Amino acid sequence: MVKLDLMNNELTELEPCTFCGLDNLRDLDMRNNKLTSIDGAFGTDRLTELNLLNNPLNDIPPLFFYGARVLKINNKTFIRG
Repeated sequence: MVKLDLMNNELTELEPCTFCGLDNLRDLDMRNNKLTSIDGAFGTDRLTELNLLNNPLNDIPPLFFYGARVLKINNKTFIRG
């Protein structure tokens, strides 16, 4: 699986290692949910695009987005060259 769209699902939490084992996942869209934390949900640094817009996130693990080229959080877009 390369792209996964989970937008508008009213997700409130992610279990630890929810996306572990999805080594080919590159594009993940989880905008418009109710997530307050994503800590521990990921086991890959291969994401190139992650969309978390419109989620009431409390914090974001600092080393989490090492591989992401495009990151959308709290109505801001970050693009790494």
